[in-house]
Amino acid sequence: MSTDIELYPRDQTDFSHHGYALDDISNDIVTWQLNAKFTLTFDYPMFSEHAGDLVAENIVRVPVPGGKAAFRIAQVIKSMGHLSITAYHVFWDLNDDFIADTNIVDKDGQGALDQIMRAANYPTGFKVLSTIGNVTNARLVRMSIIKALWERMTTRFLTAGVVNSIGRTLVSASTLV
Repeated sequence: MSTDIELYPRDQTDFSHHGYALDDISNDIVTWQLNAKFTLTFDYPMFSEHAGDLVAENIVRVPVPGGKAAFRIAQVIKSMGHLSITAYHVFWDLNDDFIADTNIVDKDGQGALDQIMRAANYPTGFKVLSTIGNVTNARLVRMSIIKALWERMTTRFLTAGVVNSIGRTLVSASTLV
């Protein structure tokens, strides 16, 4: 797996080209819990070519079932001549974005997702997709996009069958970056 791992700068949004190859990686593990963290951990020699570029906020792209996924470096620990890296899927960038106030009225899954993304405090660049046709309502006030999708939407959209589909669809749409 390590020969296909690439490093990109923190502001990278176009992954149609190759990043820096990280050939010296060891102990690389991708862990995914449904509706929870999607995590990459690995070790890298402290004195290898790109060790200085493995800093918080930079992006590492790795093979996962179905393609490649982008992970944002969250933690770098130096120890005994190597770096231990922890990174979270770029989807979790949405946890730092904020919805001040939006009222979703008579929207299906796609309409709700579109309104949530438009209501974000900062443009996200994420593309969202839903095939849920059920229509429902939800008021979202002072919360992150992640919380809006997974916590608040559960109370409003569960009976309409939207919640898990919204979460899965958004994760799936952003996974193969």
